[in-house]
Amino acid sequence: VAVVASDPLERFEAFKRPPEPGANVREHLLSASSTGRWQHWEAAVDQFREDPLRGEGAGSYAAWWAQHGTSGGFVSEGHSLFLETLGELGVVGFALVTGLFAFTPVSGASRALRGADELRLSAGALTAAFAAYTAGAGIDWMWELTVVSVVGAAIVGLLVGPATLPHDSRRAQFPLAVRLAVPVLALLAIVPVALSLLAETSLRESQDEASRGRTDEAVSAAMRARSLEPWAAAPPLQLALVYE
Repeated sequence: VAVVASDPLERFEAFKRPPEPGANVREHLLSASSTGRWQHWEAAVDQFREDPLRGEGAGSYAAWWAQHGTSGGFVSEGHSLFLETLGELGVVGFALVTGLFAFTPVSGASRALRGADELRLSAGALTAAFAAYTAGAGIDWMWELTVVSVVGAAIVGLLVGPATLPHDSRRAQFPLAVRLAVPVLALLAIVPVALSLLAETSLRESQDEASRGRTDEAVSAAMRARSLEPWAAAPPLQLALVYE
């Protein structure tokens, strides 16, 4: 009765409306609108239609929005991990990320229902927490906040690893060499991420120096970013802006 009385169709139409320009924080929080998320989600789906299999590449949503966005303003995120991945990485990337997010709660629910009594509460609580994380990642960019996703990744490890299994079943399932190789490979995977972080830091330094009118320092920082990531487009773009 409450749902019918609230006129859900009208509320859904209000949710899809773009935000009013110049809305303050209170209006943003109290509005029934999606505050632009619906338009961002639609753009991600439109981007997916351009190349459904492979997508247009990681991080390409910002450029897509700049060219095809339906409302003003600079937007770099699709405000949904799943839809943004669908647009940027196509079906393959979408299947990988949704596979992880689907397998984890299934594993947690199975352990909560069939596990030992002393572990059921922990498995159930962790599964509920991961469900909340999944919902948040599906409707906003909160998953990009490091402290939030560190918690999410820890929950994944607890739900699919031995921590929520009975002690008598916590036996090694892989040889020692394999178990040692996995963290080594993970550490090696950090290297390109660290290069990207250092390059981004240099780019921001270049932008700050340029805003202060210190052109030589801005050029040096942009050149440093280009040497760290010679394949990226942002460093030469920043260099061109400084020269301009």
